[in-house]
Amino acid sequence: DLNSDYQSNYHCPHELLIGEEFQARVEAAIASLPPQVKRIFTLSRDNGLKYREIAEHLEISIKTVETHMRRSLIHLRACLLD
Repeated sequence: DLNSDYQSNYHCPHELLIGEEFQARVEAAIASLPPQVKRIFTLSRDNGLKYREIAEHLEISIKTVETHMRRSLIHLRACLLD
């Protein structure tokens, strides 16, 4: 069970709550990305595709993939450090 595995990483309810709040902030930050940036981020992080594979799949340049990934990481850092 994924949820029990997630919960077993925390030693007390307070740590679990902080982990859940952080996860919710991460998910909200990802959801707020522009659609194409979000798609590229998801293909990279969730699907494990390399930049070259993403570029081929979306028929865009690797430089475009790199730019969108850089933008997504800047956005996520800003949201999570807020």
